[in-house]
Amino acid sequence: MSIILLVLGAYVLIRFTAFGLPRGNLGKPLRKRFLGPLGLVAGFVDATGGGGWGPVGTPAILASGRLAPRKVIGSIDASEFLVAIAAIWAAAVAYSLREYRRDRDNESVEAIEGLERGSFAEGAGGSTR
Repeated sequence: MSIILLVLGAYVLIRFTAFGLPRGNLGKPLRKRFLGPLGLVAGFVDATGGGGWGPVGTPAILASGRLAPRKVIGSIDASEFLVAIAAIWAAAVAYSLREYRRDRDNESVEAIEGLERGSFAEGAGGSTR
């Protein structure tokens, strides 16, 4: 995973220091055939290695030359915020279901209690350490 991030970082650094910000496509909308695979790859890197959506999505969208850098960073930050909110919501629902099940069968839920609490803390952006 770190090789992907290293290659993307080097590409953005070389492209924008040597050639500057391309202005030919600036302001044009991003294509769906670009965003779909980008979301798939960035989501996969984020799920398997952690921290992949921002570091993969930002240089890829910057390299497309269709959005200004401030809009790219704002869009990535907003999407990460919405994903964190969705993770918190899902963890809260899972926690409430666990409490409901605990009333019915105490032993079946004890095994996953730590995992649920850890996912809730991670979804909130905190650390479980």
